[in-house]
Amino acid sequence: MGRRLFILILLGLTLGLFFVSGALAQGKIKIGIIRYSDELGYPEGVKGVIEQLKKEGFDESKVIFDSRSADSSKEKVTEITKEFLEKKMDLIVAVGTSSVVGVYKETKDIPIVCAMIFDPVGAGVAKSWESSGTNVTGASSWVDMSAIVNALKQVCPAKQIGVLYNEEEKNSVLQLEEFRKLQGKMGFTVIGANVTKPEETGEVTRSLVGRVDSIFISGSSTVSKGLGAILEVTNKSNIATAAHTQDKLEKGVLLTLSANSFRLGELAGKKVALVLRGAKPSDIPIETLKTYDLAVNLKTADAIGAKVSAKRLILKGAAKVIGE
Repeated sequence: MGRRLFILILLGLTLGLFFVSGALAQGKIKIGIIRYSDELGYPEGVKGVIEQLKKEGFDESKVIFDSRSADSSKEKVTEITKEFLEKKMDLIVAVGTSSVVGVYKETKDIPIVCAMIFDPVGAGVAKSWESSGTNVTGASSWVDMSAIVNALKQVCPAKQIGVLYNEEEKNSVLQLEEFRKLQGKMGFTVIGANVTKPEETGEVTRSLVGRVDSIFISGSSTVSKGLGAILEVTNKSNIATAAHTQDKLEKGVLLTLSANSFRLGELAGKKVALVLRGAKPSDIPIETLKTYDLAVNLKTADAIGAKVSAKRLILKGAAKVIGE
């Protein structure tokens, strides 16, 4: 009898702890985080968001973070968003343009804080940068394409620039449009090359050989997955490559001019904190970082015969250099 009583008491204590734990969890703020993929610096952006929130006093003792990757799938963005809505998240952080657009399609009520969206107005989630007029605020990875053109001009003529993009990914389409706006002003022509799936990247890049002296690799996840095939073609053909995310530098792109992913996450984290303290997303401007990080891969420069000219960029204050 005593043993049975002991077991019942122990079971009661265990259940009690379970229910207390559940009650405490229910009192916490629930934040869902969706990153479009594990590329393009998105994981670093997530780290920046969480680290900044800790500095703002919103750590794991007050917040439940549910962080997911959509594995470059718009369908998965929708699936995760619906799950977050069922769980009644207090706020959703969306990392990457495709994530932000996907989340916004599913909810116009729950606050959405974007991190690393290229152009929120062009993507249709905000009416203006100063005031979205919607449930969206956050940080933008916008990089002035004219700055990338100027960097390319240091290492090649940059008279014919190819842009590898994916027509289904809004951020890469917007980047192509920015190049098209600049071509008359900056004296170059742009050739857009649509990549519909990663296996096509080598073939699409080869179609540009002899037609361009440089290639901009857009922020498309589809294009990024075929980066190895792109670089195999460009290095053999002495074509300069540029991108606006620094993770591509380590993989062999010649130069990158980018907004720092971790610092973008920190900026987005500040926006999250403002919302959690009661501000409306539409009252919080969507901002960019004030400076870009220039990075150069001298190994790639050597491979395409541009090492000497690439060193001019280093003298201009490159934040990162590979192959010195």
